[in-house]
Amino acid sequence: YLFIASSQNAFSFNLQNFNEIWSIYPFQTPYPFFCNLFSDINMDYLYIVFGDGRIHAYNKYGQIVNSIYSIDQEWFGEIYVDNSFIVSEVFSNLLTRFIVVYYKTSGVENHRIQIDGEIAKILKKEDEIFMVAINHQNNAKIYCYDLYNNIIWKENEIDNCQIYDAIIVNELLYIATNLG
Repeated sequence: YLFIASSQNAFSFNLQNFNEIWSIYPFQTPYPFFCNLFSDINMDYLYIVFGDGRIHAYNKYGQIVNSIYSIDQEWFGEIYVDNSFIVSEVFSNLLTRFIVVYYKTSGVENHRIQIDGEIAKILKKEDEIFMVAINHQNNAKIYCYDLYNNIIWKENEIDNCQIYDAIIVNELLYIATNLG
């Protein structure tokens, strides 16, 4: 199926005949209703991050199969869904941001670590190591995050640069930036 979403509407279509399978219609909000999404290919679930502090996992029929809720006055940003965990950016304002790890099935917070800047992308590098691309004060920074030990270290920094997206292919990190 094909899933198409804007900041306020979301639709899922059958690729053979383009009939609508399911959709999500928002209510009026002062913030973007849909903030992010992640496709879990192993489980065939689509994780959608909502602007009001929710993450819902949908199956291909549009049924909610899992939900995670942030604590009061916190919201989700970028996410990565792993085998047993969801690694997420969580923020309460522009300055207070964390990498937070949740148990995937229960939604209970495992641990968190504070970061400086907004996460552009979270990618899995190895079994317990994640690459985190962060934009902070007009600089792009690439960090490694150890999931089990809850530690983070800087790998590289690019001055006067903003990261828009990133992908790992054949153990090489490719980034899309405002520099090209």
